[in-house]
Amino acid sequence: MVNNATTNKTFKNINIWTGESDVFKETNLTVSSGQFVTAEHSDSHVYNMQRYWAVPAFTDSHVHLVSYALSSSRLKLDGMNLREIQNEVARTVVTLEPGQWIRGRGWEAALRLEGGFPDRREIDDITPVNPLALSSKDGHSIWLNSCALAELGLSDDVKDIPGGSYDRREDGSLTGILKENSADLAIMRLPKPDRTEKKRLIKEAVTRLHRQGIVAVHSFEGLEEFQLLMEMEKDGELDLKVTCYFNRPDLDDVLDQKLKPGYGHGYVRLCGLKLYADGALGSRSAAVKVPY
Repeated sequence: MVNNATTNKTFKNINIWTGESDVFKETNLTVSSGQFVTAEHSDSHVYNMQRYWAVPAFTDSHVHLVSYALSSSRLKLDGMNLREIQNEVARTVVTLEPGQWIRGRGWEAALRLEGGFPDRREIDDITPVNPLALSSKDGHSIWLNSCALAELGLSDDVKDIPGGSYDRREDGSLTGILKENSADLAIMRLPKPDRTEKKRLIKEAVTRLHRQGIVAVHSFEGLEEFQLLMEMEKDGELDLKVTCYFNRPDLDDVLDQKLKPGYGHGYVRLCGLKLYADGALGSRSAAVKVPY
């Protein structure tokens, strides 16, 4: 882990919760070279904390770290209805060259005033020459416009795949909504930032996590993301403890490489496999009582 501590710091009049009781303990705290020490150094920078609270740092038990990092450069659609999404896309498309992709995430079918899932027809007029791919809030569906379907070679005669589906109108034409494995396959083919840009975005994401008191995460992504994080850790570019879980599509590669729990470097370690046998409620791909 990167250690940016170059000076000694003493925090006085601070209320610390150690987790051993429900009582905060008022005390002084000295940090030297990134470590807690019992004695105050003569050259310490002293901060009067005025009895502010301090608690142990947090571990987020379920994130998608690299995806979270990349999302900072994409449209954020959380809590928006259809009209608001259309306006957000319209503001973005005028800043782009023809052919540039528009990426975003956060839409929810439940927030549509019109009811049901969105349709590419509702976004095509705004994006006639720019392919668009908007992931749902739960990440189990993706909304593509007609330009994106054409770029990906998806036409009305495409067949559903095991564990995935393409929403269709009554006449059999595609609506632009892809779910589960169909969405995953499409996302794998979308343009991605290069390795240098990914690293830059990951560093910015880690800084945001630190501001929230998060210093460790359990991240559920692919083997490619795991290897990128290991590379950053080895190069001293990752100031975060990451416990990684890979997905089912990577299982054969993991077995071929004989990777086992605990494999990794420094603060980046492989832990396990993420499996699920059903879909999600938000994308309505999970079986509940009756078919959707």
